[in-house]
Amino acid sequence: MPIIACPECSNNLSEFAESCPKCGVALTAEMIETQKKEADDCRFIGGAVLGAFLLFVFIVAIFGGGKDEAKEPATRPAFTTRSVSSAPRTALGTPSHSREKHLQDARELVMRGARAAVRNGQMTRREFEEYTGVAY
Repeated sequence: MPIIACPECSNNLSEFAESCPKCGVALTAEMIETQKKEADDCRFIGGAVLGAFLLFVFIVAIFGGGKDEAKEPATRPAFTTRSVSSAPRTALGTPSHSREKHLQDARELVMRGARAAVRNGQMTRREFEEYTGVAY
């Protein structure tokens, strides 16, 4: 059941309809044939545009978009002094004090956050002392 557009109101309707249910215009055979021809023309133009686009994409894919330069292989970054530690290493290759250092850093971070909460009025000094176990 091909769908055509009403010549008056552009409502979608069947080509077998005798009149448009929206505006009530009576459809003649000539109107239906004209609508079919316009729909076929639109499909042909749409197909041509799609074909041209696919041809363009194909040509760009084949010729690489005009870039003739070869890409350099990725290199590893040089080691910095931060990556070298004098601490004894464990079996996994990490410094043995890293766990204690991480715990100490976490405690400092909690303390900073709690002090900021007291300054911003989100926590009282008493709550700070109860939370951290340290006098403010």
